[in-house]
Amino acid sequence: ERLPEVAATGVDIISMGWLTHSAPALDLSLKLQVV
Repeated sequence: ERLPEVAATGVDIISMGWLTHSAPALDLSLKLQVV
C-alpha cells in the first residue's frame, strides 16, 4: 500500500520478506541405491 510513497524517498532496494515468511516447507530427498 505504501510502496509508491516509500519509493518516492529515493531508496534503491525494498525488501519484501513477506513473500517467503509463511511459505510452507517442502522436504525433498534423492535416495540413490547402487545396483
